[in-house]
Amino acid sequence: MAGISTLGLGSSGVLSSDLLDKLKEADTDAKIKPIERNQEEVKLKQEGLKSIKNLLSGLYDLSTKLADESHYNATTTTLDGDSVSAKVADTVKEQDLKIQVVKLATNSIKQSAKYEDKDAAIGAGTMHISINDNTYDIDISDTDTLETISKRIEKETDGKVSGKVLDIGGDKPFRLVLKAKDTGVENTIHTSGKIRFYNAQKPSDATFKVDNVTITQASNHIENVIDGVDITLNKKGVTTLHIEKDTQKITDEVKSFVDKYNESVKLISDLTSYNADKKVGAVFQGSSEIRDIKNRLRDVLDTTFSANGKMANDFGLDIDKKGSLKFDEDKFKESMKNDPEEFKSFFIGSADNKGLFRKFDSTLFELTTRSSGPLKSLQANLNDRASSLAQLLEKSKQSLENRYEILHKKFASFDQVIGTLKSSSDMLTSMIEAQYARK
Repeated sequence: MAGISTLGLGSSGVLSSDLLDKLKEADTDAKIKPIERNQEEVKLKQEGLKSIKNLLSGLYDLSTKLADESHYNATTTTLDGDSVSAKVADTVKEQDLKIQVVKLATNSIKQSAKYEDKDAAIGAGTMHISINDNTYDIDISDTDTLETISKRIEKETDGKVSGKVLDIGGDKPFRLVLKAKDTGVENTIHTSGKIRFYNAQKPSDATFKVDNVTITQASNHIENVIDGVDITLNKKGVTTLHIEKDTQKITDEVKSFVDKYNESVKLISDLTSYNADKKVGAVFQGSSEIRDIKNRLRDVLDTTFSANGKMANDFGLDIDKKGSLKFDEDKFKESMKNDPEEFKSFFIGSADNKGLFRKFDSTLFELTTRSSGPLKSLQANLNDRASSLAQLLEKSKQSLENRYEILHKKFASFDQVIGTLKSSSDMLTSMIEAQYARK
């Protein structure tokens, strides 16, 4: 503290400002630093817990997806040929379909008589358009032109017919062209009235064969011939559609699950480990709550059986000595292809006997999401501990400041009294010495 250089009797320097600062530093080390070290430990645990939770949440998302039975019905399609394209639902069974396009469906197209000017009025009247048992009357005013009429046709026919003006060249280059929105004979355009039209293209139905069975449809987009298979006819020709189960998709997703599982197990092992050489434990060393997570995940693998008693290693999943999962992709695919029902009984199971991923889904839900689960309970405890330490630190720092502020004030007062006494003593000594000098 400024103004106090030495406190005490005479010049012996019994107590000094530097000594007070050293005492304060010692008290800080003894009372403040332990709290700060505890705060750092709590912070490390919170960060470690967050990392565990993030990994397990990702694992939970994957297990939820893999626990869905419909997820295993995914199909993949290949086409030998380009006369058709196809979209196949996952419910369609494996099969090959030979599709021959004989004739494509076409639209009805009409063109008007020739006109010299598309922007010249053509005279009042009414144009009648009929399509698919619907008739539309389009009134033409004295000021209407080919261009204005063409813009009204689609709206006034409820979108069933479109209109446009084409310039085909010559003395009278302009024609009003009508085109049916949908293909097929049933969508033939019929016209009468003010404007005379001629056929530019007669409509036709599509003709194609599926496994040599001839089918006729009004559209080139076929949705109702084979359940779950949408076919689009592109051109004449033959195409073979191969429909197979998509084993690669589910394989990739299980591989992702294995990778995420191993990340989680390794992180838990790292955070609960003990370094014997350095005699230092990781942040969760000794934590039964965290260590138990790894055991519960392992239990799911050890206690799951298929309908016929097969275990994880029969389907390409094996656990090594460190608790990590090994994934044999070929073995996994082979089991899925050769015995799909046994495969599903292990990975999905039934209401009475949950499969692997349904068990993982339930276990990971309890670990990561349930309010009473270990992760949320531990997180709440750490948050409470962090809050308590923050309050204790603030209180301890204030108490220490108050204590040494009082000490500085007390010893400043003592120094003043001692200084006065010393001054009086020096004066008395001088007087005595002077008295002895006169004798």
